Amino acid sequence: MKQGGIDVLLRDSDGHVVGGICMKVDTVASLDTVEALAGRAACELTAEFNLSPVVFESECLKLVKTCSSSVEDESTFGQENQLCC
Repeated sequence: MKQGGIDVLLRDSDGHVVGGICMKVDTVASLDTVEALAGRAACELTAEFNLSPVVFESECLKLVKTCSSSVEDESTFGQENQLCC
């Protein structure tokens, strides 16, 4: 197993960074798993700071499609993102 990391940035409506987190992931099964964890971390961070409305951006097309879909993704990737999507 490999290690990885997650970075989440919070920006205001002008694009200025107002917060964020970095986390080390000790056990990475796949890149998809890390992307799913990053999505969950972003959702948890916005909930923690009670931010609304929010816009999520990601370079991971699979994450964007999973969160944008009205069909439930029953894969491991989809399960990791249930809290967010």
